[in-house]
Amino acid sequence: MRFREEKLQSWMDFCSKTNTESSNPWNGAYRYAAGRQSNKLILTTLNKGNNNYTTDMETTINQVIKHFFPEDSEDREVAHHKQVSIRASAPCKRPTT
Repeated sequence: MRFREEKLQSWMDFCSKTNTESSNPWNGAYRYAAGRQSNKLILTTLNKGNNNYTTDMETTINQVIKHFFPEDSEDREVAHHKQVSIRASAPCKRPTT
C-alpha cells in the first residue's frame, strides 16, 4: 500500500513540475524522453524497512535486486511454479531417428 502512495506522489510531483515549467505541459516530458533533463535523479538511498536506509550505491543496488528478484525458494512456490520447475529440471527427451 505504501508503494502505491509513493508512486502516486511521485507522479503528482512530476506533473506539477512539468506544468510549472511553461504553459506547455509536454515540454518536460519531451526533454525527459529526449534525454535532455537538466537535473538527473541519482538513486542514492532506499528505505529497507523499519526506517533502515541504504548508505551507499552498492547496498542500494543490492536492495533493488533483492526487492525485484527475490530468492527462488521451493517453500514459497505455488503449485504451478513447482510443476514448471520439475519440467525444467527434467532431462530433455530427444527424438530418435
